[in-house]
Amino acid sequence: LLAAVPSFMEFAPKLVLCTLLWANDDRLAQHIPAFVQRSAAFGFEKRLIVFCGGNACTYCEKSRPGSSQCVSLELFALISKHAMLSFIVNAGFDALYLDFDTLIFRNPMPAIERLAMDHDLLVSRDFGSKCLNTGVIYVKATTAASSFFDQVLTWLWHHPYEFTQKAFSAFLGVQKVLRRRAYNSLSLRSTQETLARTAVQPR
Repeated sequence: LLAAVPSFMEFAPKLVLCTLLWANDDRLAQHIPAFVQRSAAFGFEKRLIVFCGGNACTYCEKSRPGSSQCVSLELFALISKHAMLSFIVNAGFDALYLDFDTLIFRNPMPAIERLAMDHDLLVSRDFGSKCLNTGVIYVKATTAASSFFDQVLTWLWHHPYEFTQKAFSAFLGVQKVLRRRAYNSLSLRSTQETLARTAVQPR
């Protein structure tokens, strides 16, 4: 990942488009070249990082020969998405994350930039509901955003069986989270307690 960062320095604004795919078969991995091509159609070709594992890296490297934009993950975990966004933000770049099954019909940045004018973080919702869906995340390289991801990652590290999307939503104050002792021998800390210490507050 460190090797990919210098290639983005020449662009303004400092924006990185990223996705994540871990695949041990060809069913999904074979579509990486099309994802790269679609991204290029909207000017993201040189701003794209594909975080990959298994066969996905092979397909990525074929579509981007000689490029450092295919970042291999030795270990896949549900927190990988948040970890890579944290790295990009702390490297000084705004980030737009798209789940691999997200199809772009037009350049999303004009609309995103308008919506993010007074916000550090934007997250998509499930269609027809108020539930957050972390399939699309836009985050600015700000101190507040960096602190937010640090708190989320720390909490998820200590609660490895929690659903990451629920935790993300709870930290933004969108969903209520009940503090419940699941195991008598464990002392669990609620997300609200951690949220009170983070710089990003729900709007």
